[in-house]
Amino acid sequence: QHLQDLYTEGARTLVRARPVSATQNGIAPDLAGGYYADRLNDYSPAAEQASRDALRKLSRRMADSPLDVTDERINRDIVANVARFFAGHEDFPIGFIDTWMGLSPFVVTQINGPLMDIPRSLESSHQVHSERDAEDYLNRLAAFDEMVASVRAKLEADAERGWIAPAVILRGALDFIGRFTAAEPARHALVTRFADKLANSDAFNAEAREQLVHRAAEQMG
Repeated sequence: QHLQDLYTEGARTLVRARPVSATQNGIAPDLAGGYYADRLNDYSPAAEQASRDALRKLSRRMADSPLDVTDERINRDIVANVARFFAGHEDFPIGFIDTWMGLSPFVVTQINGPLMDIPRSLESSHQVHSERDAEDYLNRLAAFDEMVASVRAKLEADAERGWIAPAVILRGALDFIGRFTAAEPARHALVTRFADKLANSDAFNAEAREQLVHRAAEQMG
Protein backbone atom coordinates (compact mmCIF):
# COMPACT_ATOMS: atom_id res chain seq x y z
CA GLN A 1 0.00 0.00 0.00
CA HIS A 2 1.29 3.47 -0.90
CA LEU A 3 2.62 5.47 2.03
CA GLN A 4 0.31 8.38 1.31
CA ASP A 5 -2.66 6.04 1.64
CA LEU A 6 -1.37 4.89 5.02
CA TYR A 7 -0.97 8.51 6.13
CA THR A 8 -4.57 9.22 5.17
CA GLU A 9 -5.80 6.08 6.90
CA GLY A 10 -3.97 7.10 10.06
CA ALA A 11 -5.56 10.54 10.07
CA ARG A 12 -9.01 9.08 9.51
CA THR A 13 -8.54 6.51 12.26
CA LEU A 14 -7.70 9.23 14.78
CA VAL A 15 -10.51 11.51 13.63
CA ARG A 16 -13.08 8.73 13.83
CA ALA A 17 -12.09 8.23 17.45
CA ARG A 18 -11.99 11.96 18.29
CA PRO A 19 -14.58 13.88 16.22
CA VAL A 20 -14.72 16.74 18.73
CA SER A 21 -10.99 17.32 18.30
CA ALA A 22 -11.55 17.26 14.55
CA THR A 23 -14.05 20.11 14.94
CA GLN A 24 -11.59 21.98 17.13
CA ASN A 25 -8.92 21.70 14.44
CA GLY A 26 -11.21 22.40 11.48
CA ILE A 27 -10.54 19.11 9.71
CA ALA A 28 -12.45 18.73 6.45
CA PRO A 29 -14.92 15.81 6.28
CA ASP A 30 -13.21 14.33 3.21
CA LEU A 31 -9.92 14.06 5.11
CA ALA A 32 -11.83 12.61 8.07
CA GLY A 33 -13.40 9.93 5.93
CA GLY A 34 -16.94 11.23 6.39
CA TYR A 35 -19.16 13.63 8.25
CA TYR A 36 -18.42 13.88 11.96
CA ALA A 37 -19.71 17.24 13.22
CA ASP A 38 -22.78 15.71 14.87
CA ARG A 39 -20.89 13.12 16.95
CA LEU A 40 -19.10 13.05 20.28
CA ASN A 41 -16.12 10.90 21.23
CA ASP A 42 -16.52 7.33 22.46
CA TYR A 43 -14.25 6.47 25.39
CA SER A 44 -15.65 3.01 26.12
CA PRO A 45 -12.99 0.34 26.73
CA ALA A 46 -13.80 -1.41 23.44
CA ALA A 47 -13.69 1.77 21.34
CA GLU A 48 -10.52 3.00 23.03
CA GLN A 49 -8.75 -0.32 22.51
CA ALA A 50 -9.86 -0.60 18.89
CA SER A 51 -8.49 2.85 18.08
CA ARG A 52 -5.17 2.15 19.77
CA ASP A 53 -4.79 -1.23 18.05
CA ALA A 54 -5.56 0.27 14.64
CA LEU A 55 -3.06 3.10 15.06
CA ARG A 56 -0.38 0.74 16.35
CA LYS A 57 -0.88 -1.53 13.35
CA LEU A 58 -0.73 1.41 10.96
CA SER A 59 2.47 2.66 12.59
CA ARG A 60 4.13 -0.70 11.99
CA ARG A 61 2.91 -0.86 8.40
CA MET A 62 4.30 2.62 7.76
CA ALA A 63 7.66 1.79 9.30
CA ASP A 64 7.93 -1.41 7.22
CA SER A 65 6.81 0.19 3.94
CA PRO A 66 9.36 0.63 1.16
CA LEU A 67 10.22 4.19 0.21
CA ASP A 68 8.99 5.57 -3.10
CA VAL A 69 11.79 8.11 -3.04
CA THR A 70 14.83 8.39 -0.81
CA ASP A 71 13.86 11.70 0.79
CA GLU A 72 10.53 10.21 1.92
CA ARG A 73 12.25 8.49 4.85
CA ILE A 74 11.94 11.46 7.21
CA ASN A 75 8.23 11.92 6.48
CA ARG A 76 7.58 8.20 6.87
CA ASP A 77 9.37 7.99 10.19
CA ILE A 78 7.66 11.11 11.56
CA VAL A 79 4.13 9.98 10.65
CA ALA A 80 4.80 6.43 11.87
CA ASN A 81 5.98 7.83 15.20
CA VAL A 82 2.94 10.13 15.45
CA ALA A 83 0.62 7.16 14.90
CA ARG A 84 2.58 5.22 17.51
CA PHE A 85 2.31 8.15 19.93
CA PHE A 86 -1.49 8.22 19.64
CA ALA A 87 -1.66 4.44 20.05
CA GLY A 88 -0.14 4.55 23.53
CA HIS A 89 1.93 1.66 24.87
CA GLU A 90 0.53 -1.81 24.36
CA ASP A 91 1.33 -2.74 27.96
CA PHE A 92 -0.74 0.16 29.33
CA PRO A 93 -4.39 -0.03 28.22
CA ILE A 94 -5.37 2.37 31.00
CA GLY A 95 -6.51 5.99 30.70
CA PHE A 96 -7.37 7.52 27.35
CA ILE A 97 -5.66 8.94 24.29
CA ASP A 98 -5.69 12.72 24.39
CA THR A 99 -5.09 14.43 21.05
CA TRP A 100 -2.92 17.02 22.80
CA MET A 101 -0.77 14.90 25.12
CA GLY A 102 -1.18 11.33 23.90
CA LEU A 103 -1.72 8.70 26.57
CA SER A 104 -3.28 10.35 29.61
CA PRO A 105 -3.21 7.97 32.58
CA PHE A 106 -6.63 8.80 34.00
CA VAL A 107 -9.85 9.31 32.06
CA VAL A 108 -11.21 11.55 34.85
CA THR A 109 -9.01 14.21 36.47
CA GLN A 110 -9.22 17.69 37.92
CA ILE A 111 -7.34 19.36 35.02
CA ASN A 112 -8.30 17.59 31.80
CA GLY A 113 -10.23 14.70 30.33
CA PRO A 114 -13.44 14.20 28.38
CA LEU A 115 -15.79 15.55 31.05
CA MET A 116 -13.93 18.87 30.96
CA ASP A 117 -12.55 19.07 27.46
CA ILE A 118 -15.64 18.18 25.44
CA PRO A 119 -17.96 20.83 26.95
CA ARG A 120 -15.25 23.46 26.61
CA SER A 121 -14.63 22.48 23.00
CA LEU A 122 -18.32 22.67 22.13
CA GLU A 123 -18.58 26.10 23.71
CA SER A 124 -15.56 27.48 21.88
CA SER A 125 -15.06 25.45 18.69
CA HIS A 126 -18.43 24.27 17.37
CA GLN A 127 -19.37 27.07 14.99
CA VAL A 128 -23.02 27.75 14.16
CA HIS A 129 -23.47 29.46 10.79
CA SER A 130 -26.30 27.38 9.34
CA GLU A 131 -29.28 25.25 10.26
CA ARG A 132 -27.17 22.13 9.85
CA ASP A 133 -24.55 23.51 12.25
CA ALA A 134 -27.29 24.12 14.80
CA GLU A 135 -28.74 20.65 14.39
CA ASP A 136 -25.27 19.15 14.74
CA TYR A 137 -24.83 21.03 18.02
CA LEU A 138 -28.17 19.74 19.30
CA ASN A 139 -27.27 16.20 18.25
CA ARG A 140 -24.07 16.49 20.21
CA LEU A 141 -25.96 17.67 23.27
CA ALA A 142 -28.27 14.68 22.86
CA ALA A 143 -25.23 12.39 22.79
CA PHE A 144 -23.85 13.65 26.12
CA ASP A 145 -25.39 10.88 28.22
CA GLU A 146 -23.86 8.24 25.97
CA MET A 147 -20.47 9.95 26.03
CA VAL A 148 -20.52 10.21 29.83
CA ALA A 149 -21.53 6.54 30.05
CA SER A 150 -18.50 5.62 27.92
CA VAL A 151 -16.22 7.60 30.26
CA ARG A 152 -17.73 5.84 33.25
CA ALA A 153 -17.23 2.45 31.59
CA LYS A 154 -13.56 3.25 31.00
CA LEU A 155 -13.14 4.54 34.55
CA GLU A 156 -14.64 1.32 35.95
CA ALA A 157 -12.60 -0.90 33.61
CA ASP A 158 -9.39 0.81 34.76
CA ALA A 159 -10.45 0.49 38.40
CA GLU A 160 -10.92 -3.25 37.90
CA ARG A 161 -7.28 -3.34 36.81
CA GLY A 162 -6.34 -1.61 40.05
CA TRP A 163 -5.69 1.66 38.25
CA ILE A 164 -7.37 4.39 40.30
CA ALA A 165 -6.54 8.11 40.41
CA PRO A 166 -5.38 9.59 43.75
CA ALA A 167 -8.18 10.93 45.94
CA VAL A 168 -7.08 14.56 45.46
CA ILE A 169 -7.51 14.21 41.69
CA LEU A 170 -10.95 12.66 42.02
CA ARG A 171 -12.07 15.31 44.52
CA GLY A 172 -11.03 18.02 42.07
CA ALA A 173 -12.90 16.27 39.27
CA LEU A 174 -16.02 15.95 41.38
CA ASP A 175 -15.82 19.64 42.25
CA PHE A 176 -15.76 20.54 38.55
CA ILE A 177 -18.62 18.17 37.75
CA GLY A 178 -20.67 19.64 40.58
CA ARG A 179 -20.20 23.16 39.29
CA PHE A 180 -20.78 22.09 35.69
CA THR A 181 -24.15 20.51 36.49
CA ALA A 182 -25.33 23.10 39.04
CA ALA A 183 -26.84 25.63 36.62
CA GLU A 184 -30.45 25.41 35.51
CA PRO A 185 -30.72 24.05 31.94
CA ALA A 186 -31.71 27.40 30.39
CA ARG A 187 -28.77 29.12 32.09
CA HIS A 188 -26.19 26.42 31.47
CA ALA A 189 -23.13 27.57 29.55
CA LEU A 190 -23.75 25.05 26.78
CA VAL A 191 -27.16 26.64 26.22
CA THR A 192 -26.26 30.31 26.68
CA ARG A 193 -23.20 29.94 24.46
CA PHE A 194 -25.38 28.29 21.82
CA ALA A 195 -27.76 31.24 22.05
CA ASP A 196 -24.83 33.60 21.48
CA LYS A 197 -23.72 31.67 18.41
CA LEU A 198 -27.24 31.82 16.97
CA ALA A 199 -27.51 35.54 17.68
CA ASN A 200 -24.24 36.18 15.85
CA SER A 201 -25.43 34.41 12.71
CA ASP A 202 -27.64 35.91 10.00
CA ALA A 203 -29.06 32.47 9.21
CA PHE A 204 -31.74 32.55 11.92
CA ASN A 205 -34.65 34.83 12.66
CA ALA A 206 -35.82 35.51 16.21
CA GLU A 207 -38.42 32.74 16.19
CA ALA A 208 -35.95 30.13 14.94
CA ARG A 209 -33.38 31.20 17.54
CA GLU A 210 -35.93 30.91 20.33
CA GLN A 211 -37.01 27.44 19.23
CA LEU A 212 -33.44 26.17 18.92
CA VAL A 213 -32.42 27.54 22.32
CA HIS A 214 -35.51 25.94 23.84
CA ARG A 215 -34.52 22.57 22.34
CA ALA A 216 -31.00 22.96 23.70
CA ALA A 217 -32.36 23.65 27.20
CA GLU A 218 -34.57 20.57 26.92
CA GLN A 219 -31.53 18.47 26.04
CA MET A 220 -29.77 19.77 29.15
CA GLY A 221 -32.79 19.10 31.39
